[in-house]
This record gives sequence, structure tokens and C-alpha cells, in this order.
Amino acid sequence: MVSTRDYSELAIIIVASGTGRRFGGPLPKQFCLLSGRPVLLRTFDIFASTFPGSRILLMLSEEGAKDWSDIRTRYGVSEVEIGIGGATRTQTVQNAAAILGANPPRYVMVHDGARPLVSPDLLCLLERRLHEGTPIVGPGYMPTDSLECVETGASTPVDRKNYLAVQTPQCFDFELFRKAYTSPRIAVESFTDDLSAVHEITGEAITIVPGDRNNMKITYEADLAVAEALLKHPYPYPLS
Repeated sequence: MVSTRDYSELAIIIVASGTGRRFGGPLPKQFCLLSGRPVLLRTFDIFASTFPGSRILLMLSEEGAKDWSDIRTRYGVSEVEIGIGGATRTQTVQNAAAILGANPPRYVMVHDGARPLVSPDLLCLLERRLHEGTPIVGPGYMPTDSLECVETGASTPVDRKNYLAVQTPQCFDFELFRKAYTSPRIAVESFTDDLSAVHEITGEAITIVPGDRNNMKITYEADLAVAEALLKHPYPYPLS
């Protein structure tokens, strides 16, 4: 899928300010090498090549900003806009919304820095839906594992056909996104992702497009080996 759009109205927030406590390695996952290049650099490269002329904002910790400066020098990466994240992911995205709000784009995508295998085809599909007027859109797929609800303390089976595993990038009309992330509710309620935050605060319906199982999130150290294999031999997941 090839797009020839003018991407100057598109902003991309890449969230990479975490410390990687679950990852357990000597470096945060976003700075570990994946086939010889840092995970975060691979993520950045995909967006930069797919959407030339877009505005890319990397949200990093203060220490991570120093690590990125070293990466830029070592790999010859051009100047990139950097923002400093907060104590939580929600606070980090809130900071990013404030930075972009000084010169607001028309659309925004929010992506996990630790998802370096997102495909250009999926990105172009999402961008096209934004361009066509879909205000909230993200990728998802039906889980294959059986699911159990443990909310009450006891395990209760649930029908997996009623659920989707949601990925990033999650994409928005920027004014709708800004409305959610400037709301007082964003600071006091618990949201696991941006789709749920914007939906719950604004009431706007979520549109889900077919996700890509190659678009895995590196969370644990063993995930790097899986990502290495997928990088060499990605599974063909057609997008509609």
C-alpha cells in the first residue's frame, strides 16, 4: 500500500519514557539492540520513512534523552523533537498533547516505542481512515487464547469472541485528543491506553481496523528473540 498524501498535518507521538522494570535487562527495552539497531530507532525509522514531512515527537525520560542523543551521534540520525515524559504513561501522553498544542496538527498518532515491527501498510491504512474523517481509530485483533475474568476473585470464563487485543498506533483527530488530555478526568481516572481515554472522556465511538500480529510489543527480555525472528520472517497478515 503506497500513499502520496501530504503529511504535514500529521503528528506522531512515540512513547518511550519507561524504565522497563518488567523487561529486566541492563537497558530499558527501547534502547536494546534488535538485529544491530536500537529498538526505538527501528520504530522511529518506520514512521519517518512512511510519513515524510510529518511531525515526530519522541517522549523520553531525562536519562533516555541522553541515550537518544548518543544514538543520534552513533547512527547519524537527524534532529528529532524530544519531550520529557511523566511518572505514568498517561502523564507522558498528556505532556505530549501540551507540546503539540502550541502548534496543533490536524491528526495525531500515538505509538509505543517498543513496537518496532509495525508495518507501513498498517500505518497507511490508519492514516487513510483519519484522512477520511474517522475521529478515533486503532488496530486490534481477536485473541486466540481462552480468557477468564478474575475481577471478583474467582475465575469465570468469558467468550473471547466479545474481546479484541488492541495495539498501537492509536489515532485521533487532534482537537478531540486534546479535549481528552486537557480534561480534569485524565488526572484522576485510570486508563490503560489512549483509545479508552479519549472514548471515555469525549464519548466519541472507537473504530477498530484489523491489526497485525507482527506488531508485537517488546515487554520481556525473551520478546527480543521473537522480534528477531519476526523481523527476518514476518507472517503475512493481510489488511483490509
